[in-house]
Amino acid sequence: MNTIDGSFRESAERFPEQIALRYYQDQVWEQITYSELKNAVNVTARGLIKTGAKPDSKVAIMSENRPEWFVCYLATLTTGAIAVPIDAALGEVETGHILKHSEAETIICSMKCYDVISRILSNCNDLKNIVIFDRNITIKHDHKGDGKGKEVATNGHKSISYKRFLSYDELRETGSKKPEEFTTLFAEKSVTDIASIIYTSGTTGTAKGVMLTHKNIISNVNSITKVIDVTETDNFLLLLPLHHAFPFTVCMALPMSTGGSVSFVDIMSRDRTRLIMECQPTIFVGVPLLYSKIYKGILRQIQASKIKSFVFNHGGKKIIGRALKKKIGGKVRIMVSGAAPMDPAIIEGFVGLGIEFLEGYGLTETSPVVSVNPIGAIKIGSIGIPVHGVKVKIVNPDDEGIGEIITQGDNVMKGYYKNPGQTELVIKDGWFYTGDLGKIDEDGYIFITGRAKDVIVTRGGKNVYPDLVENEINQSQFIAESIVMGYKTQGLVGEDVGVVIVPDYENLIEYAKKEEISFREEVILEEITEDAKNEIIETFRTLLESEVRKHMEKLASYQRVSRIGIERDEFIKTSTRKIKRFLYNGRLDIMDID
Repeated sequence: MNTIDGSFRESAERFPEQIALRYYQDQVWEQITYSELKNAVNVTARGLIKTGAKPDSKVAIMSENRPEWFVCYLATLTTGAIAVPIDAALGEVETGHILKHSEAETIICSMKCYDVISRILSNCNDLKNIVIFDRNITIKHDHKGDGKGKEVATNGHKSISYKRFLSYDELRETGSKKPEEFTTLFAEKSVTDIASIIYTSGTTGTAKGVMLTHKNIISNVNSITKVIDVTETDNFLLLLPLHHAFPFTVCMALPMSTGGSVSFVDIMSRDRTRLIMECQPTIFVGVPLLYSKIYKGILRQIQASKIKSFVFNHGGKKIIGRALKKKIGGKVRIMVSGAAPMDPAIIEGFVGLGIEFLEGYGLTETSPVVSVNPIGAIKIGSIGIPVHGVKVKIVNPDDEGIGEIITQGDNVMKGYYKNPGQTELVIKDGWFYTGDLGKIDEDGYIFITGRAKDVIVTRGGKNVYPDLVENEINQSQFIAESIVMGYKTQGLVGEDVGVVIVPDYENLIEYAKKEEISFREEVILEEITEDAKNEIIETFRTLLESEVRKHMEKLASYQRVSRIGIERDEFIKTSTRKIKRFLYNGRLDIMDID
């Protein structure tokens, strides 16, 4: 088994002229070969060594997705240092905690992230070097960036004399001088050495540093290749932020070890659909919210056309599917979903369109993939079977076979950084206790029922699993998303089931037009105001209640919600689009559903 950076260098030797990275800049697609990427990694690694990077020192990377992210991560590992990826969307408190807790000595950041970092520098005593990206990519074209990186670095050096500021260009320039001096400086590493400390995304409000070794990640890469036949001809679509374990392993470590290509597309770009079509991915990696939006958009287009509706409803779903494939480049062979539970109805929709759709399961602590549905043998509603080399079992099952999911394998983390107490709570006798609840059927497929901490215990002693109820409610075309939670009634023991929903404003606006319902002012989705949202909610409150009631009909009586709350704005999420549920405790309105 090789290290992460060693696997990349092997690919660079085998496929020097193969396209490693594609990115869109200045209205054109740029391409970077493995040979060019390897040279950029070596130059950057030498620059980091000059700034003091050494085995086991920490180098933080805080930036939006960009090719330099790949370069700086691989360069960090090349020096023997440990990479600390940081979510580019974090604020001062969380960023400061990670920098101080990880004892990072260097941070490499984008201009956008520097605005946050600049306000906490005085509190980060271990931090010695701040490297700032310029706007332009300096990998393929050895030009100077024309952004403000150098200017900010110069001003920073003048104002904070005890820290060293460099632009990314200056770091590269440092690493370009006398390369022969560095031939013996790149560290020899073991696969059991720590590669990354990844801080959990904080859906519960607390972030712990997950220590992942080279062996953890590469073993997971090897496991995935047993499920998906990945070759150097594959082009992975990178939409999700690289600081997270799921896109990092699947969209970076995996293709970089097999000679595949990675295409960068900004998930927030208005041109996202066009860019996806132009880069022609073969493997599409996303999260449930993204797939839900894509599928609901397909349904809206179908419903708007009598011809498409007829074709769709009379055995022509795969014809529609072929048209969809063309819109995403025409070469997609697999769609993969992870990071959060997927609504089975959405998977059924994509499969009905003739698209190979694989849902998997994993956690940061497991590098991350634990299980995935095998190609040609998926079970909709399940998270598949354990990947090669990974074991899964259920402990303390109830009468329905539901208990906590625990897992074992080379992919399980080394532990939480500087937190042996928390490590001992989740790793026992070599098994990692996930905190997720589920069951395993007779064929070995795993079914998730929810998080142990989220289970609602009713006054009748019944367990209600929020994910199951949410999947039903979210099928409403007028509800964008929901959180099912328990609430207590004063003087009574146990909980009742309630839900907080967010309206789907786009569909409600279309419905209003169709039913000739007018608002006080014209409502335009792209420019919707808070007052307009309030009016839409008040206008359609009864409709929303009835939608919740209708979509609970398949559920047992004890699973049905008896109280509803309506949030005006989209739920606050982590950067991988998982809802921060802890922020919504106690948000239920006092409104009963008959």
